Amino acid sequence: MLSEIEHLNSHVRGCVCSTGQTRAPAICHGCEEPTVVVGRFLSAVGKRKMSETFSEQRRDEAERARELAEHERENVEQTRSGVEQGRVKAESSRTTAEHFRVLAEEAREVSERVRRELESVRQEREAFREAAEEARHAAEEARYAAEEARHAAEGARHATIAAVAATADALSTNLSQMQFLEDARNTLRQLTRRPDDAQ
Repeated sequence: MLSEIEHLNSHVRGCVCSTGQTRAPAICHGCEEPTVVVGRFLSAVGKRKMSETFSEQRRDEAERARELAEHERENVEQTRSGVEQGRVKAESSRTTAEHFRVLAEEAREVSERVRRELESVRQEREAFREAAEEARHAAEEARYAAEEARHAAEGARHATIAAVAATADALSTNLSQMQFLEDARNTLRQLTRRPDDAQ
């Protein structure tokens, strides 16, 4: 850029040829016209500015791309963190569910054991109830038997009393008969003695 500016100044002031002499632009045969040089200069400057602008645009685009990539990286990192948190929560939920499953299984086993024990107690109570019912029936039958025995004893007592009374009546009758016979023999004896005494 600096050489082009010096070259442009030499054309404006006068061209310096290879011989070291300064000549007017019109009589310089080794250099181009000032307008051409100026055009080339302006073109080079424009290209340089365009290049710089393009480079600046490229840098801006690269910066934006870097920022976008950084933003995407942050998003990916956040997403990965969210996924990791979700995995941790899912693992925690799975662990909690497994814990509850174990507790439910233990509760089921305890409930089953209690149910078996209650069933055993119920069967024992049923057996006791049946034994008590049988004992009650036995006691009732024994009471009936005792009542019948009492009635039988009462009947036997009455029969004994009646037999004793009948025996007493029979004895009394026999005594009366014996007394009658004795009286009859005495009477007959007396009657038999009186004719003998008369003779």
